Amino acid sequence: MHKAVGHDTATDASTVTPTDWVVGACMLLPRDSFEQASGFDEGYFMNSEEIDLQRRLRAVGIPSIVVGSITLTHQGGGSSDPLRRRQWLVKSRERYAQNGDTRWP
Repeated sequence: MHKAVGHDTATDASTVTPTDWVVGACMLLPRDSFEQASGFDEGYFMNSEEIDLQRRLRAVGIPSIVVGSITLTHQGGGSSDPLRRRQWLVKSRERYAQNGDTRWP
C-alpha cells in the first residue's frame, strides 16, 4: 500500500538518502528554514501540507533527506473514519495540483 500512494520504500537503515518528501509526522528542520518557506499552508487539512512545505523548502535550496536508521511507530488505532481520510486525501491532492505544481511526488 505504501508504494501505491507514493511512499519511497527503498531506503534502508544504513543509508541517508535525498528524496522528494518525507512524512510530516517525523520531520525535523530548523525554525528559520520553516519560516523562510512561509510554514504550513493552512488551506490543507490532514494531508499533503508537509509535501507542499517540502516543495517550497526545495525551491529555496533546502532538500528533504531520509535518515534510514530513524524509525517511527504509530501506536493505537486510526485517527478517523477511512472514508473520511480518503476524501481529505483526494481534496488535498487536488489543492496541491491547483497550487501550480502538477507533479505528485
